[in-house]
Amino acid sequence: MSGGKGQGARPELDKALERLAPTLKRLTPRKAGSPVGVDEPMALLNGKRNAIRAALAAGVKPTQVAKHFGLSLAQVRKVASDPG
Repeated sequence: MSGGKGQGARPELDKALERLAPTLKRLTPRKAGSPVGVDEPMALLNGKRNAIRAALAAGVKPTQVAKHFGLSLAQVRKVASDPG
């Protein structure tokens, strides 16, 4: 019984791996230049910035503004602190 697990060479397995290697390489997702949304957040449009400033000036809490516009609290605070 030389066909047990981990014993001897398995030429049929090696041949199958050689046949499938090009297919696996083709199907493996390629790495992009940089991941989307990780390096730099999308720039806010001027209209959106003005709307955020107006909401804050009207007395709306920054957390509510962030939720409404789908932004982080840090982004809302950055818009509030930017001159313009």
